[in-house]
Amino acid sequence: MAERKNKRDLLSILGWVFIGLVFVFLLMGIGASILMGKQGKGPLANLADPSATFSPTVRMSPTLYFTFTPTYTATQSPTPTVTGTPTPVRPVGSFQINDADGMKLFYIPQDAFMMGWEETDSEEIQAHKVYLDGYWIDETEVTNEMYARFLNEVGNIVVEGELFAYLEQDEYDQLYIEDGIWMALEGYEKHPVAQVTWFGAEAYCEWAGRRLPTEAEWEKAAKGLSGFLYPWGESPAAGNLLNFADLNTTARFADESIDDGFAETAPVGSYPDGASEYGLLDMAGNVKEWVADWYDKNYYANSPAKNPQGPENGELRVLRGGGWYDSLLNSSTVHRMYQKPVYHKPFIGFRCASDPD
Repeated sequence: MAERKNKRDLLSILGWVFIGLVFVFLLMGIGASILMGKQGKGPLANLADPSATFSPTVRMSPTLYFTFTPTYTATQSPTPTVTGTPTPVRPVGSFQINDADGMKLFYIPQDAFMMGWEETDSEEIQAHKVYLDGYWIDETEVTNEMYARFLNEVGNIVVEGELFAYLEQDEYDQLYIEDGIWMALEGYEKHPVAQVTWFGAEAYCEWAGRRLPTEAEWEKAAKGLSGFLYPWGESPAAGNLLNFADLNTTARFADESIDDGFAETAPVGSYPDGASEYGLLDMAGNVKEWVADWYDKNYYANSPAKNPQGPENGELRVLRGGGWYDSLLNSSTVHRMYQKPVYHKPFIGFRCASDPD
């Protein structure tokens, strides 16, 4: 009897287990039906129906959201607006043509250079490093025909009530006035203007929308990229390099071994082989050139390291470059000369410069 009772109990238990399993399966089926959605409207129906609406922010964290959309433009800051006009960076060899006189100007890029000469003990040309902002400078010296145009517009004005005009004619006649009109002597239109005072050089540059170069600007333009002693380099003088005191002049220090082809001035640009590395012509010889600075023998020892403008005052102005009546030494890129601003000679002229803007 006990054995039968145990069998009935076991069958009863198995029955209830079977009924429980059936119930579980029924619940699972109902749950799956609900999840899938018999009408296609359940939450997971979005995976099967592309037209359904699905917002990723419902199930994604903000961090995951921005990772999911790295090009999300709403989070980007607006591009900053650049104000002002930055100074353009121009390569060596850049040039422009001036409207007033047709002069070609070359651009000298900003950079530091060694001003003066390291191989001398002279305080006057003591070597020192100078940084200059970029600037423009005339390719050649100002010519007679250019200066005649200036005089016809402005006149040969007497400076500060003294008997010194912009241009003097007492020793030179490449420029002359006839019937109230200034003209260059025929055949000398392209020669550099001479007999011009510092005041006349300054006034011309202002009229042309430019200015006289500083002594530092002149020297850097003449020395070029390599800091040469002469615009063309370190080689000796030759007749194709510059117009200086050669066998054609009567100077006691003339170099009679060289013939540069001219007894006095030569047309500007006659010596392309003597150009500086920046492309400038006649930086040695032809005519000495006025620059903006007052002269001070000891200025180099106290010169500012950036954009030096020369002494604040003085009695003498600086001349650079040598002329047709100068020796080779006086035509070097480091030699300094000086005269009163009213001084004028047949071997003194000038060129202009201007700022980048």
